[in-house]
Amino acid sequence: MSRTTQDQFIDDDEEETCPLCVEEFDLSDKNFRPCPCGYQICQFCYNNIKTTMNGLCPACRRPYDDKNIEWKVISPEE
Repeated sequence: MSRTTQDQFIDDDEEETCPLCVEEFDLSDKNFRPCPCGYQICQFCYNNIKTTMNGLCPACRRPYDDKNIEWKVISPEE
């Protein structure tokens, strides 16, 4: 994960719940970062923001762009 210093909004400490819906992250959510600022939300909240709200990151207010999503593919062992 390479982000510029100014884009580092959130520490890389592992959060266990989505800050918006307060639901526990599942394995795929833990590997999903939809914004370059690093603000991590679950995929449900991301889809809700994109389809029914303004499409902006709740933290930095940048428009979500599918090409900026950081996604780690989960192996069967995980």
